[in-house]
Amino acid sequence: MNKDTQPGYELIATLSAYALVFAVVFAGFWVICAFAALLVAPSDRHWSFFWCTLLFLGPLGIVAALIAQPRANDD
Repeated sequence: MNKDTQPGYELIATLSAYALVFAVVFAGFWVICAFAALLVAPSDRHWSFFWCTLLFLGPLGIVAALIAQPRANDD
């Protein structure tokens, strides 16, 4: 242990690094889920599912996009 640093500094630095890695991995997973929802959503609402998944739903957005039905055309 280095005498110039305060006690516990290494522990705090290590935990901070792990927290940062976890946050980056979690955010990447969240974005991947949003793109997966974009791909499986009905073609008339794919961007809506992307943004809802990215901002609110996370992995549940893929499930919502999978069970969503295309809107009926009222022509």
